[in-house]
Amino acid sequence: MKKIIILLILLLFFLNCGYFTLRTYKEWLEKSDGKDSVIYAAGYYNFGGGVEQACYWKIKDNDIDLVFLPGALNSRAYSLFVFDDNIYTCGQNGSQACYWINDKLYELENSLPISSNAWSINVHNGIIYVAGYYSTGGHGQACYWVNGKLYNLEKKGTSSEAKSIFFEDNRFSDIYIAGSYYSGSYYSCYWKNGNLFDLPAAANSRGNSIFVINSNIDIAGFDGSSYGYWDNNNFITLKPVPGGNAQTSDSVYIYDKDIYVAGSAAGGPHAVYWKNNQPVELESVISSAASICVYDSDVYVAGWYTGGGIACYWKNGSRVDLDSGQALSIYIARIKDVTR
Repeated sequence: MKKIIILLILLLFFLNCGYFTLRTYKEWLEKSDGKDSVIYAAGYYNFGGGVEQACYWKIKDNDIDLVFLPGALNSRAYSLFVFDDNIYTCGQNGSQACYWINDKLYELENSLPISSNAWSINVHNGIIYVAGYYSTGGHGQACYWVNGKLYNLEKKGTSSEAKSIFFEDNRFSDIYIAGSYYSGSYYSCYWKNGNLFDLPAAANSRGNSIFVINSNIDIAGFDGSSYGYWDNNNFITLKPVPGGNAQTSDSVYIYDKDIYVAGSAAGGPHAVYWKNNQPVELESVISSAASICVYDSDVYVAGWYTGGGIACYWKNGSRVDLDSGQALSIYIARIKDVTR
């Protein structure tokens, strides 16, 4: 009998892992008898001379495949999602927000006024959601796109930007987006179904990544004086490492009630992640952790080291080098092999 291996993606979780994941992740794992997984990391390849190309890496059984995404030579991929065996990425093609399905480039509505960017992507039942901004006359408008169609988010101040999109509890009923707006200075905020909510913070604050579970909202960012995360509007400053304080807080993820935050700390800076605010240093050289997720209790972090020169990811603290460039998003897909 001829055996045909059909690859079915049973678990879908993103961004920025860090930008997007699902509360029901653990239940999916418990119900699945599949053993394998595929690691995806999105970012850009650095050719040198200021030339960058959006790409993603696919890692399976220790084999690493580099996939270049079409478009301008100066492009980046910031977020990745897998649905029905298709790879969805979003980012910036030149100065234009865009997304890719596998190796095909798609434009987004109103993405060409002056500049625009797509920071975060999610797919549900074939519907594509992308969060970002577009700029006209120097003023940015936070927005999200659904299958390429533009939806503006409530505006406050003169400019705004959406950085991370999340659907709570796998119900896909409420859309949460983290970001910031400018009103004399930047202020952190989030949007729920398009409506803006301020986060308690001083001027020059930013919201970078959002995770919502059981109506509890966690957002990684900067409160104007320190890096950390908001846990239901209560800001928690990340604990310092021996080299000094946290210097970035770019990605948040919840797993079994534990809160993970990825970023960097003084002393380089260098890549660090925090579990329940306890720091785990990943490197001692110049580096940064851009995205974090947890899979079967293993901690995966995407980032770069040596001054942005080498894209990499860490699994439980062990680094795997990818290529010249930066890895900005990490995503793990559960694979189940079915024999017929």
